[in-house]
Amino acid sequence: MKTTKTLEEEYIKEKLEKGRQIAEDGRHIIPCTWREKEPNFADNRRYVVDNFKRLEKNKHWRDERVRKAYAEKIAGYVEKGYAEEVKNLGEIPEQRKYIPQFPVVDWLNDSTPLRPVFDGKQKTPPDNKSLNDALLPGPNLANDLPIVLSGICHLFVFRGDPKEKLKTYRFLRHPFGSAGSPCVAIYAAKRLAKDFQKKYPLAASMVLSSSIVDDIMGSVENEEEAEC
Repeated sequence: MKTTKTLEEEYIKEKLEKGRQIAEDGRHIIPCTWREKEPNFADNRRYVVDNFKRLEKNKHWRDERVRKAYAEKIAGYVEKGYAEEVKNLGEIPEQRKYIPQFPVVDWLNDSTPLRPVFDGKQKTPPDNKSLNDALLPGPNLANDLPIVLSGICHLFVFRGDPKEKLKTYRFLRHPFGSAGSPCVAIYAAKRLAKDFQKKYPLAASMVLSSSIVDDIMGSVENEEEAEC
């Protein structure tokens, strides 16, 4: 007898396969791992705006280094096509979710001294519901050893200076913090490996059977074989 978890995993696998699209530039457009009858959110913009204004009063945020580094991260998202500014709020679909955010700061970490966290677990008024409440995490597609977002608008607000007007941004990729993002990312990598299995059999085999999330654990006898 199949468990509820097994049925949910099969539902997500089918949803990802049926919903997958290929953009003109070759990127995969993957749907969110919504639960049945989702998405269904109340408008939480007012709360998230107030939440960001409280963040600006935080002692960490008053540190100019934090504000500057955070603003550079957001600018990087826009430059790389991970997010875009929404100029006209009237263009936003009715079903949308604003995601609360906060910085994680560790100046001793040379690789990532600061990173924005978009909190998919945080419940927000008026429906006391989080983004992740509406999402299934999906099956564990990682072996035991950036993807285009489709569907609902995932939004956030930001400004680098409290004197500036708040800007609204829309994610164009599945954001970290979303319960389904790990499943979607690994699914896309493995789907690509299957798509190119005939052309690159060795590489595809390693992605499908010798990868741990985004690390490859495979090995070959020599450099010539690795270049195949």
